[in-house]
Amino acid sequence: MAVKKLFISFDYEFDNDLRCNFIAQAKEFCVHSIREHSLPAAVVDRKWTRVARSRIRASDFVIFICGTNTHSAPGVEAEMTITQQLGKAYILLKGRRDRKCSKPKGANAADEIVRWKWKRINSLLDRQFNP
Repeated sequence: MAVKKLFISFDYEFDNDLRCNFIAQAKEFCVHSIREHSLPAAVVDRKWTRVARSRIRASDFVIFICGTNTHSAPGVEAEMTITQQLGKAYILLKGRRDRKCSKPKGANAADEIVRWKWKRINSLLDRQFNP
């Protein structure tokens, strides 16, 4: 199986620790490659959107790490829109085990937030890449 490129979307203001943890764990538990991740989003303007679109387009799959404030993160909302416009497959991952995590704005009502368990994450990725 060819290694696939992953894009990690997260709330840059509140959940950068989750991104760091995910990347560290992925080195041990995931066969796929994390190539890109969210940009700081003080302002989601044309330049920001162009760079984010390019990064997502170059990826095979998007993982949205959901925290307690994900629903109000403008960068994550924009990345969800771009992901859907480009027709990229994605999952929503529960970033905080002991807290209520929220979906990004624009996520489909049927999208579920899955637990951060590597067996589950790898199963979802394998199913996506080997239907």
